[in-house]
Amino acid sequence: MSVQPPREEMLTRLLAGDVVHASSPGSSANMTCIITSIDETAIHARRLIVPRDYIFDRRTGAEVEGGDAVIDSIEPLPIDVYNQIMWLDRKSRLSWDLTKAKLSPADKNALLFLSDHYEKNQLLPLGASVVSPQVNG
Repeated sequence: MSVQPPREEMLTRLLAGDVVHASSPGSSANMTCIITSIDETAIHARRLIVPRDYIFDRRTGAEVEGGDAVIDSIEPLPIDVYNQIMWLDRKSRLSWDLTKAKLSPADKNALLFLSDHYEKNQLLPLGASVVSPQVNG
């Protein structure tokens, strides 16, 4: 049985270009974010499709500067889903022709995959302590 490392350790593994999921209390919104940069104290991310930037605390994953979102999953996506998400982000940011920005069947499939994937692969909650498995011997 493997034990998940503390969230602080998991968050230090993130790099620009990684895709993470965040949630906000009282909201069921899918907050899939692409990390744009990281510095000593902060994780800078852009929300997929919705044009919003977030700054998360590098140690806790909690949003700073007035928000209540928290990074709750950093589980890597399968490469085909990751590539589709990158394409969707690029298309939604750069396309001026709304007919080209419509969701394709592949876009829809990738978005449908995200919710279940991140729900099943949560980081330990903020403030949770890691309990090592007991070894009887």
